[in-house]
Amino acid sequence: MNDGLATLNQEYLIGYCLANTDPVRFHSNHYPFLIPYSFTLNADNKTVKSFTGFVFEEDDSFEQSELSVNQTELNSICYEMKKIARIQFREYGDSDERSGEIDDLNSSNKRKIFELFNKALPMLSREPFTHYLFTYGMRNIQKRPMKKDMQVARFSGEVPSLNFLLSDKGDYYELKLRFKVKEKVLHFCEDRIAMFFICSSANPTVWYLLECETDSRVVLFFSRKNFKIQIPKGYYKEHFEPYVDEIKKQYELEIR
Repeated sequence: MNDGLATLNQEYLIGYCLANTDPVRFHSNHYPFLIPYSFTLNADNKTVKSFTGFVFEEDDSFEQSELSVNQTELNSICYEMKKIARIQFREYGDSDERSGEIDDLNSSNKRKIFELFNKALPMLSREPFTHYLFTYGMRNIQKRPMKKDMQVARFSGEVPSLNFLLSDKGDYYELKLRFKVKEKVLHFCEDRIAMFFICSSANPTVWYLLECETDSRVVLFFSRKNFKIQIPKGYYKEHFEPYVDEIKKQYELEIR
C-alpha cells in the first residue's frame, strides 16, 4: 500500500477500477476505461471488506470536501472516459458514408481515451485501492461490483518498450514479442491485455501503460498469435524478411 492510506477518509472510501473487455466478442463492447467505486474496509484498514457500488457521474453523492484533490481530478477523468468508451457498431444496411462516420468516431474516442489514461496515470498510481475488472460488456457495469470479479491491481509509472526476439529453431525461424521495463526483459501475461495496458507473466497484478497507440496495435496482433510467429526457412527470405526489416526500424530486435 502507498502513502494514500494515511489520509483515507474512513467514511467516504473510493477506489479505482480498470474496466476492460474483449472488443470483439461481447455485446455492448467498450474500450478500457476507469471507473470509481465505493467500498468498506476490513478491520486491518488495508484490505477491502466489500464493494458497495460503482460511482457514476449522474448519482455521485460525494461532496468535493470528502475527496482528496487527487480523487476529484481522477473522478472527472473517469466520467469523461465512460462517456466515450462504448464502441459503436455498423448496422446492416448502413451507407458507406455512415459506416465511415462510425469508424471515425470509434478511432477518435479511442485516441481520446488513450490521452486520458496518460493524464490519469500519475494520479492513479498514487491511489491505495485500485482494481481490474473484466466486464464482458458495458451493460454489466450497473450496480455493485462482485468481489470475486474485482482483482487487485497496481499501476506502474514505468513506460514499457516493446522488444522482439528472432530465433533460429532449425527448420524455421521464430519471431517473439516481449517487452522491457528498466532494461529487464519481461514476457506478457496473455490474459492481462487491456488494449493500452499490459502485464508481465512474472507479476500479473502490475499494469503498464504502453507508450503509444501503435504499440497497442502491435501487442493486439501478436496476442492473437500467443506472442510468437513461426516461419519456415523456405518462406523467410521472400515473404517475411521485409516485415522483420520494418520492425527493426521501429523497435529493438535481438537475433539468436
